[in-house]
Amino acid sequence: MTRLPESTARRYGKVFDEIAAEYDRRRPTYPDELVDQACQVAGIESGDHVLEVGCGSGQLTRGLAARGLHVTALEPGKSLIALARQNLEGAGEVEFVNAQFEDALLPREQFQAVFSASAFHWVDPKVSWQKTADVLVPGGTLALVQYCGLEEPRTKRDQEAALAAIRKVAPDIAADWPTYRDLDATLAGVEQRRGNVSEVWAWLGSYDIGQDYAARLFSDVQVAVMPKLIEHAPDELNALVRTMSFYARLSPGQRQALGREYEAIYERLGRPIRASTVGALVTAQRSTEGDDHRTSPALQGIAGPVQLTGRDDQAQPVMFSEVLEVFGVEGREQQSAGWGARSDRGVVGWSRPSPLDRGRRDPAGTGNVLAAGKDDLPVKPVL
Repeated sequence: MTRLPESTARRYGKVFDEIAAEYDRRRPTYPDELVDQACQVAGIESGDHVLEVGCGSGQLTRGLAARGLHVTALEPGKSLIALARQNLEGAGEVEFVNAQFEDALLPREQFQAVFSASAFHWVDPKVSWQKTADVLVPGGTLALVQYCGLEEPRTKRDQEAALAAIRKVAPDIAADWPTYRDLDATLAGVEQRRGNVSEVWAWLGSYDIGQDYAARLFSDVQVAVMPKLIEHAPDELNALVRTMSFYARLSPGQRQALGREYEAIYERLGRPIRASTVGALVTAQRSTEGDDHRTSPALQGIAGPVQLTGRDDQAQPVMFSEVLEVFGVEGREQQSAGWGARSDRGVVGWSRPSPLDRGRRDPAGTGNVLAAGKDDLPVKPVL
């Protein structure tokens, strides 16, 4: 993972403003289930004040405003923030601020939560984690959301071909391409890094933004994931790629060559080009002086609750043994009660209430890793 110099990172971060309308049209919105989960973890509700870092054209902002939150939305791009204002006219209590997070003058301990969707890695990491902690109320929540690539058998061939195309056209860009891992490896890496939210976010996005100092600022790191299969025809894939930062580094000739490579992949496959992604939510709470709220391994649940996409899914008490049975885990005889959820696939999520949950004993639970969606990949618990 190679981080661009700050001045270069800021310059490439601004390319989105130059293509604001295309960005708004092509970039996917964020799952309501993850936004709901972030709000539940943060304990926020209608009327609470939250900050959004890098609102873009308002994809996440709309969801926050729809939940009755009072949103202060920062966005450095003039075209993007103008489009966000247009998109969210009359949508709720939103104050737009045209500024970079590093430069914005913000009150201390003002916000119950700080959100950022696909933007936090553009902020100088020497500033971002500290400033976030400064503006949060004690015990306030940081919620980071984005899509990450996922390695998975049904799309492995397609994704390898797409990366080979980039390697052929622009080997320097391919050398720094984010690492795709399967879901088990992704969640295992998260679990190893849960003591430092910056390292978790760096791991998920293949970013060089980990900072040792962030470990003392935030605790209770939790992750929710929603895997998703997507398909693109060549013109759709080219349109999406044009909204990515690396595209600005390509010459006109390289852009044309990449488009031809995508056409060739499509012809070889005889179908749309597939990719596996995972919508990822990382939450962490601002540590309060003298009490960092870290959960000891002995008190952690095996998996967090599923915020469900199926209409008939409901959170309800289930037994630990049921979860083990559904996910094929053998050799366990525990019968622990906890909050879980059932769908047509059986029990698809579980969380054991912890003495450290600070009073939140609801279906959101206090588990560490959450996952799913009835139409998505089955997700194994983290043991």
